[in-house]
Amino acid sequence: MSKSLIKRLQQIHVGHWLLFLVLSQTVYFVMLLVSIPSISREAGGMRIFDMQPLGYTYDYAYQFLLRLSERGYDLYRHVQLPLDVLYPALLCLTGICTIVLLVRLHARVNPRSKLSVKATTVRIAMFVPMLVMISDYMENLFIFAMLSFKSAVPPSLVWVSNLFTLLKSMSTTVFYMIVLPAGISVLALWIGQLARREQVEG
Repeated sequence: MSKSLIKRLQQIHVGHWLLFLVLSQTVYFVMLLVSIPSISREAGGMRIFDMQPLGYTYDYAYQFLLRLSERGYDLYRHVQLPLDVLYPALLCLTGICTIVLLVRLHARVNPRSKLSVKATTVRIAMFVPMLVMISDYMENLFIFAMLSFKSAVPPSLVWVSNLFTLLKSMSTTVFYMIVLPAGISVLALWIGQLARREQVEG
């Protein structure tokens, strides 16, 4: 990791995290409340590819593309996918900020900790939201290709698209498996620190 990148990571503060969190969740809710249900209705109620965390079969993809109306194709290509260009990057930045801030909080509540953004474990953790982003972009690319083929979509294309969908789901799960226990650990250390301080002052 370069010195300039480490310096940038060390400059991250809560304001950055809040900004990326608000922007990412705004885009997410626009998709969740507007574009996704609209496309689903145009496909006879079938769930769109993006909302299939456990993946999908060729038969499912074929049936979805067969049922999807022309308006549905337009919504997917010109509304959903453009929104999903913004979302992965914003979510990735939110994730990286979350990890950096958790590391910083851990150092504050545990001064003996040698954990920093330079640590290998932290660098691996920061790679996870990047993997989510890359997987999401690759998924979008192959979904666009499937929409171009419509119901004549080749099985190999569905297989590759499904692979990136599964990779996105798995890497997202790994991210939360890292962040949630880390957050609970920092909170427990902070509560313990407060309890010890009260005992000393008492």
